[in-house]
Amino acid sequence: MGTRNMLWLVVLLGGGAIFCAQAAESASDNKRLTKVKTGDDSHQRVLDYLRSPSFRDYTVRVYYRAECRLHKSEPFLPFPFVRIEAPAKGETGLAAARHIFRNARNVTVREDRGRIIRIWIGNVPSAILHTKIRLIKLDEETRHYKKGTVDAILKTKEVQAAMKSLGVDTPSYFSSETAINPPPYPAEMRNVTFDQALDVIAEAWDGIVVYGACTEPDKSGTKLFDIEAGNRVELFEGNQ
Repeated sequence: MGTRNMLWLVVLLGGGAIFCAQAAESASDNKRLTKVKTGDDSHQRVLDYLRSPSFRDYTVRVYYRAECRLHKSEPFLPFPFVRIEAPAKGETGLAAARHIFRNARNVTVREDRGRIIRIWIGNVPSAILHTKIRLIKLDEETRHYKKGTVDAILKTKEVQAAMKSLGVDTPSYFSSETAINPPPYPAEMRNVTFDQALDVIAEAWDGIVVYGACTEPDKSGTKLFDIEAGNRVELFEGNQ
């Protein structure tokens, strides 16, 4: 299975505070509580909250377990059902993230060193993220495209070998988004895991990268995973 065009988002494991939201999904008196359903709208709302001023000085990584049985011909993996609400006024970072998901089931929120907020939705397959990569090169042209920077990671020999071994691949889609000024990526990354490399991308672009992974094969027999660097949110905001 070869690497195909894609664009998505992710986080790291380190020492830090951990918060597990295991509250029952009963009705809430808080009118701001939002019942998010599978689909673009649910995904959009989560990202809108995570890109609010509450996280201006943070890098946010989102990991979620996708239900591949719901995946048809769309290029993006199905986002799960989650109960969320807007962060409270004045909250930032970990406190704001805890508030957003405080009524959600099976969601873990933690803050790692470097002001990285990591949010895990469900039991997410993450073996590919632990792949160790000796060298990733990011030339000037690559740095003009969010998709290009992710592809640079996917095309490394270590990740290609891991994808084949694990029986995973990425859905294909095309993005023409470019950067007026390339973000401050290093020219290369050495001796990093796949996940650590995605942290660099998240911090350089807009502070968020999302990683979604399926637990079962699609119709082709492949378990899909995807990485999003925020494109759909930016296009949505531009249409307001």
